[in-house]
Amino acid sequence: MAIPESAVENFRILQAAMKNGDVGLLEVTDKNTGEVVDAIVTMHMEDGMIHMTPFAFMVRGNPFDRFLAPEPETKTH
Repeated sequence: MAIPESAVENFRILQAAMKNGDVGLLEVTDKNTGEVVDAIVTMHMEDGMIHMTPFAFMVRGNPFDRFLAPEPETKTH
């Protein structure tokens, strides 16, 4: 399964923010589930205020309890 280009672009933005030190961790609430999650955010200053944009969330606990690892690709001849 291919990773969508939008996810790749968001990852590149996140990498640049990390390189510049413009990354933070913020506790937010998921609008759909009401679950409280820890979001990785990029930060920038505008009009004297810090703006934060969520890009990803941290998995609380063991991530392998929540996600399955990708299956290895098999080669066919």
